[in-house]
Amino acid sequence: MTELRCSQCDYVAFFPSQLAGHMAIHTRCFDAARDMRRIPRRDQTQRALNEQLLDLANVANRLGLYDAATFIRDRLSNSG
Repeated sequence: MTELRCSQCDYVAFFPSQLAGHMAIHTRCFDAARDMRRIPRRDQTQRALNEQLLDLANVANRLGLYDAATFIRDRLSNSG
């Protein structure tokens, strides 16, 4: 099992969701560029753009980027 360590404190997580939860309450640890490097790349998807944007909004929520998630969702609801 791979350990995920917070670079600002002694916190150790074993799942990305644990580290995300830690970052939500320990915001000074959040460094998007560093944390995104920990996520493995995926193959390109052929899903519709609106579906991809909803996925992106969910990721933004998970990272505590609530304003960005709301913006994406609002734009999607106003476009249809």
